[in-house]
Amino acid sequence: MKNYNMRNETRIGLFLMAIYGLLNTVFSAPELLKGSVIGISIAFICIGLLPDNNYNRLKLFKKRNK
Repeated sequence: MKNYNMRNETRIGLFLMAIYGLLNTVFSAPELLKGSVIGISIAFICIGLLPDNNYNRLKLFKKRNK
């Protein structure tokens, strides 16, 4: 059995996507809140799915600017 590791950004994005699903179906949340959650979710998923080279460059860029 293979061990598939997911980056934390991808996990956070999928979690936020699940929250969006709950907000959309169960609760009557405002459109601004739902739009913000889905936008942040997509951003986290895109960052989490970057290739290793680009992901490491992004992390180095973030560390340099602290």
